[in-house]
Amino acid sequence: MSPTILAVPGAWHIVESFEPIKKIFTEKGYQFVSQNAPGLHDANATCQDDAESLRTKLLHPLIEDSKDIVVLMHSYGGMYGSQAVRGLSKKEREQAGKKGGVIALIYVSAVTPVEGKTTLDMMGTDAKNLPPWVEYNETTGWVKFTGAKETMYHDISDTEAEYYISLLKDQALNSMNTPISYSPLTDENYKGKAGYVICGADRVVPPAGQEMYAAVGGIDRKVTVEKASHAFFATAAEETVDAVLQLVES
Repeated sequence: MSPTILAVPGAWHIVESFEPIKKIFTEKGYQFVSQNAPGLHDANATCQDDAESLRTKLLHPLIEDSKDIVVLMHSYGGMYGSQAVRGLSKKEREQAGKKGGVIALIYVSAVTPVEGKTTLDMMGTDAKNLPPWVEYNETTGWVKFTGAKETMYHDISDTEAEYYISLLKDQALNSMNTPISYSPLTDENYKGKAGYVICGADRVVPPAGQEMYAAVGGIDRKVTVEKASHAFFATAAEETVDAVLQLVES
C-alpha cells in the first residue's frame, strides 16, 4: 500500500493552494492530507502551536490508524513540520511493536530546523529587517505578503496568479519568531530519511539558499526542479511530485 502524503503548508498558504499536487498524488494512488496552521488565524500562535496542531489533529491520528507517512514540508512548514514528528518515526513505532509511522521527510524549498532557533533566525533576519516583499503590522502582529506576484507567481498567467494570490492569508509573525525545540535531522531515528527538492526558479528562497538549508540539515539526497518557483504547486506541480516520489523511493 502506498504511504500517505502529509503536506505542511508554508507561511501565508492554506491547503487549497496544494490542490494541483493533491490531484496528481491522488491519481497516482496516494492519500493526500493537509491542514491550515493556527498561525493563519491567531496572531499569538507560536511555531510550537503550529506543530502541536499538526501533530494532534492530523499526524498522530493517521499513524495510530497504522498509516505510513511521508511528511512533505514547504518553506516555513519545514520548521513546524519537523517539530511535529518527534517520536513518530517508523523505526520507533516498530520498536514499540506498533504499526505506522513517518517514513520520509521531504523539504521543498523549505527552512530546515536547528534546535533552539526561530524561522527568522534561520532566514538570517529579525522582525525589524523583514524582506521587502512583506509588510509587518506591529500593532496587530500580522505579516502580509505584498509581493507575491513578483516573487512567487511571476512565471504563470495573470489569471492564475490572481487566483493563488487570493488564497493567501496574513501570517502571525510570532509563529516565525518563536523557536523550535527539536530537529529530526539530528535524530538517529530519522537517519537517512530526509530529502530536499530544490526549486530552481525560486525568488523567495533562491537555489543557493535552498542548498544552504539542505547543508545545514545534513541532507545530501537532493533533486532540483528547474522550472519551479517558490509556489511549486502552481508552476511545476507534476515535476515536483515526481521529484518527491523519487526521493521517497530512494
